[in-house]
Amino acid sequence: MQAKDIMTPNPTTCQDTDVVYDAVRIMKLHNTGVVPIVDQNNRCCGIITDRDICLQVILNGQDPKSTELKSIMSTELLTCEPDDDINRVLSQMGLRQVKRILVVDPDHRCVGIITESDIVQRVGKQDKISELASGVYG
Repeated sequence: MQAKDIMTPNPTTCQDTDVVYDAVRIMKLHNTGVVPIVDQNNRCCGIITDRDICLQVILNGQDPKSTELKSIMSTELLTCEPDDDINRVLSQMGLRQVKRILVVDPDHRCVGIITESDIVQRVGKQDKISELASGVYG
C-alpha cells in the first residue's frame, strides 16, 4: 500500500498571504481542522490547524480578518510522495509525533494529505493504527 492509496487527494489550500479568516472558512466548508499553505508558486510552505488558530490568534486577541497565515503557520513540514510505502509514512509520522502528513509531487506541490482519520478509515489494520497512536501519543 502506498501513500496515494489512503491520502485525501487535492486538499483545498490557502496562500501564505491569505488571512486566518480564509482558512477558517475552508475548515468549516470541508469539515477539517487543517489547511495546507502554499506560496505564490503553489509549493507547500506551511500548514495551519484549528489549534494554531485558537492558541495563536484567538488567545492573543488578534484579528482573524487581518492576520496573515504566514505569521502563524507551522513551517517545519513532514511530507511524503504519493508512491511512498505507507509503512514508511506511518513510521515517519510516529517518529515526528505528528497526526498528519502532506503528500507532495516532485515540485513540492500539495497533491494530498494523510490524517489520522484517513489511516483509520482506509488502512483498517489495528496494528498500524496502534503503531501510529503509540508514536504520536507515547
